[in-house]
Amino acid sequence: MELEATPLIWRVNEDFSIQDHTGKAARVQRCLLDEQGRVYLETDTGFGLVHTMDMAYVGDAVEQGLWVPQDVLSAELPVRFAYVTSPQALQKK
Repeated sequence: MELEATPLIWRVNEDFSIQDHTGKAARVQRCLLDEQGRVYLETDTGFGLVHTMDMAYVGDAVEQGLWVPQDVLSAELPVRFAYVTSPQALQKK
């Protein structure tokens, strides 16, 4: 399976609770911001990208001091969080 970005895609609710693309709830442990302005969440259930439609809620959580984004380079994420975006490309090496 090829990943477009990360293993999980997070949906953020108005109350700042989150759930992954399968509907499983999680608790935010860390908020990350890459050089292209994409926001990622490290949680108790895994790592993933925040859905673009939920960025307003992310902004609200940051403004309220609930989440403090830490800068990260997107190229470092697969190694740091132990995932492979393209297993097929990895096999060709």
